[in-house]
Amino acid sequence: MQRRSPEPKAVLILAGGRSSRMGQDKAQLPVHGIPLLRRVYEVAAAVSSTVAVVTPWPKRYQPLLPKSCRFIQEPLPAEGDKPLGPLVGLLRGLEWLQDESSEIFSTTGDAASSPWILLLACDLPRLNLETLQAGTTQLTAIPPDVLAFVPQSSEGWEPLCAFYRQDCLIALTTFVQRGGRSFQGWLGEVTVQPWNLGDRQVLFNCNTVEDWQKAEEQLED
Repeated sequence: MQRRSPEPKAVLILAGGRSSRMGQDKAQLPVHGIPLLRRVYEVAAAVSSTVAVVTPWPKRYQPLLPKSCRFIQEPLPAEGDKPLGPLVGLLRGLEWLQDESSEIFSTTGDAASSPWILLLACDLPRLNLETLQAGTTQLTAIPPDVLAFVPQSSEGWEPLCAFYRQDCLIALTTFVQRGGRSFQGWLGEVTVQPWNLGDRQVLFNCNTVEDWQKAEEQLED
């Protein structure tokens, strides 16, 4: 599939939650026979040549995805401990991309040239290429001081289908080192531009069995 320019330099897919409300691993749940993680990966791979899954369980998900998909190992939470959360997942992903794939993030040092990455949750059954392409076409017009391009709702930011500059790593590291774990809290400290989605249904995620059943009923093959 032909890509439009510009494109994010990488896509990070978060698959580190315990899926406690679902009662089973939602990344592996099939919607019309295709696991949720695979659905999200296929859309992501159409907008960037570098796609990585951030997860404590890479061996669990490797059979679901092509060999070209990269995996970023998160620490496995101790028994009884809460997962580190999506904000730390973004931090781990950005650190890995900077350390292991420096050619992906080669820049001139100009803030305006700081590359964008796309962050996605693994449980977005209505994610579609058209919405992501519409977002990427807006990236070059965003002022250089803006570190995040994020959908917004009446309840706050929707950070798990959003674009982030590489340069946000500095502010993100500082926030997490202070003990911060809230995406809403961190986004309140940096410059964010709202992303006005044409189709807000792409933000629908599968947290419960009812959500999964709804996705099965409404999505076509």
